[in-house]
Order: sequence, then structure tokens, then C-alpha cells
Amino acid sequence: MPSGVESEEVISQFYNVAVCKSGYILVCQWNRKFKDQSAGKVVKLQYMDDSGSRIVMEIESDKNQPLYICPTYIAENGNGDICVSDVRAVVVTDAGGMLRFRYQGNSRDFDPYGICCDSSCNIIVADMKNDKIHVIDKDGTFLHHVTYDGIKMPRAICIDENNNLYVGEWHTDTVKVIARTDLFSELWSESSSFWTRKHESDIFFTSPSGLYIALQEKGIRRELNCVYGTHNSVKQQQAVPLAITYWRGYPPQRNQKERLQLCESRILWGEDEDPLHRGCGSKFGFTPQGIAVTKSGGILICLWNNEFGERSSGKVISIDGKLQIFIDKNRPLYVCPTYIVENGNGDICVSDVRAVVVTDAGGMLRFRYQGNSSSNNFDPYGICCDSSCNIIVADMKNNKIHVVDKDGEFLYHVTYDGIKMPRALCIDGNDRVYVGEWNSDAIKVIAR
Repeated sequence: MPSGVESEEVISQFYNVAVCKSGYILVCQWNRKFKDQSAGKVVKLQYMDDSGSRIVMEIESDKNQPLYICPTYIAENGNGDICVSDVRAVVVTDAGGMLRFRYQGNSRDFDPYGICCDSSCNIIVADMKNDKIHVIDKDGTFLHHVTYDGIKMPRAICIDENNNLYVGEWHTDTVKVIARTDLFSELWSESSSFWTRKHESDIFFTSPSGLYIALQEKGIRRELNCVYGTHNSVKQQQAVPLAITYWRGYPPQRNQKERLQLCESRILWGEDEDPLHRGCGSKFGFTPQGIAVTKSGGILICLWNNEFGERSSGKVISIDGKLQIFIDKNRPLYVCPTYIVENGNGDICVSDVRAVVVTDAGGMLRFRYQGNSSSNNFDPYGICCDSSCNIIVADMKNNKIHVVDKDGEFLYHVTYDGIKMPRALCIDGNDRVYVGEWNSDAIKVIAR
């Protein structure tokens, strides 16, 4: 206990400590009682060197109601707020001790423990009994969960200046490190995330707000272009191999994976009207959806006008401004274009409402594929093309994957044990298909 602070050893217990940017010390204090009598407070201390410490402020009530039951972990946010994990809630006050909000999780048995804040003032809290880590913004709005392979009872968390998250689990002596890239930080404000997993080459995407992304490898240095959409823009960010310095006595390991460093992002389509994209900028109500990189290095984007019913429509544009596809014989081509891919023969394949719409490279309609059932319930989402120019599309609500040839003829369905709501598809150079299912964080791989 700091000297100069009156002892309350008989009736109280100090729990956790945080150091503020200003140098003050925040301490959680609990009265050692249970159920209805349990209460606590946060004490703000100033360290006085030789003369010990003095109490600057005590936070314990709001409108004559106790703020805390058993305050356990504490952190100061970048905006000065004081964030405390309490029984079944995260309690956030401003720097003066006024209650701002309580976050009580997004399930009934929220169990908050370790807490920290990132450089964007988002609050990160360990939900121990539910094996989750919650991320909320500075105003208490839930953004998403963070998870990793084998997560079990995360209890203690902290974060460094590079936004790398360190997780200590209950009943284990291992600290898990979750590294975050610059791209993650940029997407964070859009309620999305780009987390590197256990190895640098394993990437885990989550997107509660609807994120579409395309990756393009180029050059002898194997640089990676990341093209991604937000609500009102499409951005590009380049990832370049990171030079690694090895310390004496620690030579490079034989199978060590190459690490990438992300550069500054630039806007390809977005907030301001660009002469290249006249009439289809975000100020006209369009939102970007599917993104595809072509063999020639071009970028195609699906745009939707954010309308519903008969007023819903969309376009496909190229970033270089040379292509706008939206009409055929004076009739709209698209209702709500969602996913897009370029076929090996140059055709542009788009999953739309109840149909896959295929045009040639110049934007002329070739065909619409509307499924192979008379029930008219085809629900296309993720789309890709194999080395034979066959088109592969996820039929999410019907738990199927359709394969059609380059002229729109149905070939067969692809399935696997336990298939449920397949939504995202991609394919590699060996025609292996990778399937992401709705409400699942597992990737299924279909070898052909």
C-alpha cells in the first residue's frame, strides 16, 4: 500500500492498478463483502516521491447509486475515460468520475476481466468464462469479438504502442500475442478487422459491417496489394516484405515465414467525385461491394445504390474509368451486385439477386444463370472461376455450391459433410476451392 494513504486493511482490498498518461495512479478497491453488500471504488493517487502519495479523487457513486460491485481491472483510455471491469459489466466514467456508460456484453453471462484500450480509443476486454475478447468503441458500441485457435478462459490482457495484444489465460503459463497490422488499424473504425493469427501468413478476417477485399501479388519481391472497401470508399494498401535482422547466435530458421509491412493507404474510389467515375461516386448514394483484381492488374468494383425493391440497382466499374456496366437494351443489368470475378476468358461474372450475371469484357450481356430449380430460390453470393473457365458460385440459403460452364450451362453441385450457408468462395492455382460459411470462423477446403 502506498505510504500516506490511510489503511483500510480490515474492510477493503486493493485489486488492480493503472498508471495514467499524466502520471497519476488509479487503484480499484473492494470492500470484501458479497452479494447486495458488495461495493467498490476507484481511487486516484498522486505519487509525491519522498512524502508518499496523496488521494486526488475517489469514484464510487453516480446519482447516489453505487457505481461498482467489485471493480477488478482498470485502464485509462486515450480520451481520458476510466474503464473498469466489474461484475457483469464494464463501467466507464470520464476523467472526472462522471458515469458515461455501462457495457454489459452481448449475452446474459458476460464475465469481464482484463481490460485495455487501443490507439483508436476502442476498449478491449476479456470475457473469461465465455472464451471471448470483446471490442467496443469509446462510446460503448459493440464492434466485434476477437478469437484465436484454442482460446480458453482469457483473463489478463494488455496492449503495446503498436497495438499488439497480449493475452494471459487462466490456468496456463503461456502469453498469446495477437499482432495487428496498419491495415487493421485503418479498418478498425469501420467495425471490421484484419488480424494476423498464430503465424504471419495466416490471416483472419471478420466483418460485421460488410467488408469486401481483394489481394493481388505482384513483382519479383512478391509485393501484395490489398484493395478493400469501406462504407463510402475503396482503398488500396501495399504490403512489402519486411527486412529481418538476426541477432548473433540466432540464425534464421529453415522454415521461417516472411513478414510483410503495410504502407500508407490511398483512395481509389470514394468520398470526392472523381472525373474518372463521374456519376457513380459515393455522393450519388453508391456503396462499394464486391472487388476483383483482373489478370491485367485492373480493379473491378460492384456498386449498389442503397435502394430497395424496384428502385434497387447497381453498376460494375473499373478503377481506371474505362468501364461502366449497368444497362443492357435500356434495361438495368443488376439489382444489387454483390460479388465479382473475372473469368479466364475475360468475362465478368457477378452474383446478383437471384442470378449470376455474366457480361463479356466490354460489358455486353452474355447470359444470366438463375439456378437449376423451378422454385426460384437461388441465392448466389461468393463466386470464383476455375482453370477451365467454369463458374463456381455459393448458393447460401440452399446449402449448395453450383458449378456452371463458361456459357451458363449447369454442370453439377458441390457439397461436403455439414455444409451450411456457404457464402464466400475463392480458388487457388491448383483449383482447390476455399469456402467460408455464414456464422462460422472455419474455412473448408475442397481439393479437386
